[in-house]
Amino acid sequence: MKILGVAKRNPPGKQKTVRTKRLVTSVRNRLSSDSKRKSTRKMAKDFNCSKATIRNVLHKDLGLRPYRKIPVPRLKKSHIDKRKACCNWIRKHITRDKTEKMIWTDKKIFTSDGMLNTKNYVIWSESREAANANGDLFEEEKYPASVMVAIGVTWNGLTNPYFFDKDIRLATKSYIKVLEFYKREGDRLFNNSEWGFQQGASAHTSLESQLWCGNHFDCYVSKEHWPPNSPELNPVNYSVWNQI
Repeated sequence: MKILGVAKRNPPGKQKTVRTKRLVTSVRNRLSSDSKRKSTRKMAKDFNCSKATIRNVLHKDLGLRPYRKIPVPRLKKSHIDKRKACCNWIRKHITRDKTEKMIWTDKKIFTSDGMLNTKNYVIWSESREAANANGDLFEEEKYPASVMVAIGVTWNGLTNPYFFDKDIRLATKSYIKVLEFYKREGDRLFNNSEWGFQQGASAHTSLESQLWCGNHFDCYVSKEHWPPNSPELNPVNYSVWNQI
């Protein structure tokens, strides 16, 4: 029996005409290929569509999000082999309870100019000139005032900051003063119980510095057992400095 007066209706909203299954497949294949033409601009040109269409394919059809590349240290073959050997040593000798009784240390130079994070700071304006007039300029001095600060992080909290003398060169003698500071701070944070020490800069590796550590710390990670170019192993690098 035929029902009269009922017509087939198209779903509401603008119809998808460009984002076809063929385009989605092409974009997916491009991303998984060795081609360097993977930017939205280049794919839009290659597939004869707009950048907005490519972005919609990436977001809505493929469920992807953009991420910036993260800079990491460039490793040589010798670095890779040594890192593997050092990490195996750490796995065998640095247990969970030891990591909770260790000071992880680092130093950083701060300038009077501060730091500009170009990823987070933007200003909306009709032109570059108008943005400049509205204060979208980050002024830097040629030789800004600076200070070098050392700090340590432990399971029980942070050490007090150590401020280096002006224009100091971090040599062995000056570094031993920093070691004495860490020794006092470690005893304070761990209530004079046993604890360990981690270090990694060039001044740390001198014979005098290593002997001082062996004579004054209950345990420490020596220069032979700290992987080269490994800031990701130090929580001060990837956590503490980012919050200051």
